[in-house]
Amino acid sequence: MPNPSPSIRRFIPARAPRPALLAAILLAVILPAVAARALPSDKGRIDRIAFVGNAHTKELAMRRVMGLAEGDSLDADRLDAAWDALEDCGWFRFVDLGANRGEDGKLVLTVEVEEDITTYYGPLVRYDRRHKYQLGGWLEERNLGGAGQRLRFEASVWRLQAVGAEWRVPWLAGVRGLEGTLSLRGEQSDFVFRPTRYRKWDAGLATRWTFSGPAFVQGGARRGNFAQRDPYTAESPTRGYGPAGTTTNYAAADEDHWRLSLGAGFDTRDNPFYPHRGASVLVESAWWASNGYADYRELTGDARAFLPLPAGKHLLALRAWGRRVNGPAPLDNLLFLGGPDTIRGSGFGSLEGEEGWLLTAEYRLPLVMVPIAPGGESVGMGLHAFVDGGQAWWDGVTPGDPVVTVGAGAHLSLDTWQLRFEAARNEDHKWFFSFGDRFTF
Repeated sequence: MPNPSPSIRRFIPARAPRPALLAAILLAVILPAVAARALPSDKGRIDRIAFVGNAHTKELAMRRVMGLAEGDSLDADRLDAAWDALEDCGWFRFVDLGANRGEDGKLVLTVEVEEDITTYYGPLVRYDRRHKYQLGGWLEERNLGGAGQRLRFEASVWRLQAVGAEWRVPWLAGVRGLEGTLSLRGEQSDFVFRPTRYRKWDAGLATRWTFSGPAFVQGGARRGNFAQRDPYTAESPTRGYGPAGTTTNYAAADEDHWRLSLGAGFDTRDNPFYPHRGASVLVESAWWASNGYADYRELTGDARAFLPLPAGKHLLALRAWGRRVNGPAPLDNLLFLGGPDTIRGSGFGSLEGEEGWLLTAEYRLPLVMVPIAPGGESVGMGLHAFVDGGQAWWDGVTPGDPVVTVGAGAHLSLDTWQLRFEAARNEDHKWFFSFGDRFTF
């Protein structure tokens, strides 16, 4: 049940008449008049904001979340929006707003809060088709320094040995809608798609500016190293130039690289975890440079749409993704399509190349889906049916015929973690059963 407007709560009489008709008259006639006298339209502006109970959270962060400041007009809608924003940010157990005029006639908005725990931790238990099992743990602070910043540490010790940290800063440089992310990650494991082990690390700095409604631009710079730890022999890929299909010895080696990117798009989804409506589009261009391969450019596009259907909570989810390059890509940036995260019903990693595309249409039927957090996290389960299509090819080669599969399954949503159990059939009428621990989109 939504929280009543703080301004309305303030003016509800202590003893309201019991008959419904008189109550309706009071709400419809008397309360607006009283509110109008308390907050006259010509002088109903905030003179001062007083914060109570925020021992850790900075006032500046609260002001940014509320979207209210001295000089702003005060009305029920804006107070409700401010209350919702503070309640939903996840920093407080209790939020209350009240408006009073002091003896000097100035309007004071009092913001009273009770702070909540913002440090969380838990086990990391994941399954993916490439590395099989990952076991480890994570630690996250969601209001670092009382400024709304997020700092997360994550480590995996089994099958994939990895450690990473990510620091997210909202209101970067004091700009509304501008977010900065600093990340560092290292990992080692079997490469799986080639008979070698690998070791890699990446450090990145990224920014994203949501400058107008759902529209955003983003950019990033990433510095990294990739080491192929074992020599192996394999058939060289068939590109549109140079020798093809020859047996090549690949010696153990490592390379340093830079990746610079710039992108733009929009996002109108109602939440990022289990969208029920909206769409998102991202087009990004990146430049790769290294001491181990020639510089090349990469262009990617990702479009997603979520269309509610007339039949209850039924939903049609659509995705289109593609990538082009203008030169050979290194081993760590190749496409390996096929399997539960890309084309269900095709062999895992069976489509290799430097360029490719994916198309998916999925009919989702949530049987029960209960929101548990303001960011869109939910708990529940549902059914889905899908059609997947896609292809991958090497630079300079004409793409082959698309691979198309159909299937169905069930999904289980646990906070930000989604489990999928699916069966899919390929064009040769062979069935594949798969399990995944996240939605592909």
